[in-house]
Amino acid sequence: MLLSYRIVRARAVPWTRSPWVRRSIVVLLLCCVGAGCSGLGPTLSGHRGSGHGDSADEALEQGNPVRREIALTIDDGPHEPIARQFLDILRAEGVRATFFVVGKRVREHPGVVARMVGEGHEVGSHTATHQRLDTLTEVRIRAQLVGCEEAVRAACGRRMNLLRPPGARYNATAARVAEEAGYHLVGWTVAAKDFVEVPSDLIVDRVLASVGNGSIILLHDDYPETVTALPRIIRALKRQGYRFVTVSEMLAHLSPPVRLERNPPAPEEPIPALVEPGEASQP
Repeated sequence: MLLSYRIVRARAVPWTRSPWVRRSIVVLLLCCVGAGCSGLGPTLSGHRGSGHGDSADEALEQGNPVRREIALTIDDGPHEPIARQFLDILRAEGVRATFFVVGKRVREHPGVVARMVGEGHEVGSHTATHQRLDTLTEVRIRAQLVGCEEAVRAACGRRMNLLRPPGARYNATAARVAEEAGYHLVGWTVAAKDFVEVPSDLIVDRVLASVGNGSIILLHDDYPETVTALPRIIRALKRQGYRFVTVSEMLAHLSPPVRLERNPPAPEEPIPALVEPGEASQP
C-alpha cells in the first residue's frame, strides 16, 4: 500500500541519525504544517535491492512529527523470564507496546504471547527463525512469514499485519511478498542497541538522547539490563509529555491515515507449509 507523501531516510548515511538533524527536520515540518502543507507527516524508508534506503518500497520509521507520541517496540522474543518481566512493567506503567516476535520462540512460550494480546499489546512478525529476508528465495520468504503466523495463531488464535524484517534487511521481492500477505513493514527511529548486553544507564541515555515526536523506539528482550532500563525510559518520557501508542495507532495518525485492526482473529484452518520444489516438507 503506497502512501501519498514520504520522506525517504537512508539508514546507511550516518548524519541521518544525528539528533540535531532530526530536530531541524521536525522544526521544518512544523513550519510547513503551520503554513498549510497538510500532507506532511510520516517518515518512510525505502529498502529495495540493498535494503538501505535506495528506492521507494516503504517501511514506517517514524510517526506523525506533530504528535507528541511514542511507539515502544520490542524485538526477538519472547524469551523467558524477561518477556514476562517486560509485561509486568508495562502493566504497572499503563503502557501498551508492540512486540515483534520470532515464530520459533513463540512455539516455546505460547502463553507469553497469549498474555501480550490479552493485555492489549500488539504482536507483529519478526519471521519464523530470524533470517535476513534479502538472502532468501521467494518461497523461503513466504515460509518465514507463514511459520511465524502459524505459531502466533496456535498461541492465541490471532493473526498479524505488521512485519519487521530482521536487521531491517529486505529487497523488492520480500517487500512484494509481505504486501501480498497483508503486512505493513515497520522500521524504527531510535535504537538502544541492546541486542548485546550493555549497562542499563547506556540504554536509557541512547533512547532519551534521540527521541522526538513520533519516534519508534527499538528494544530487545534478550538481556536483564533492558528490563532495568525500561521503567526509567517510560517514566522519563511521560515526564516529557509523551503518550505511548502501538504501531497500528501510530499508523492511524499519519496523514493520510493507515487503519489496521490490531491482531484480528486468525482463520481456523492452518496455513499450508511452503517448501522449495523438490524439498521434503518438515514436520
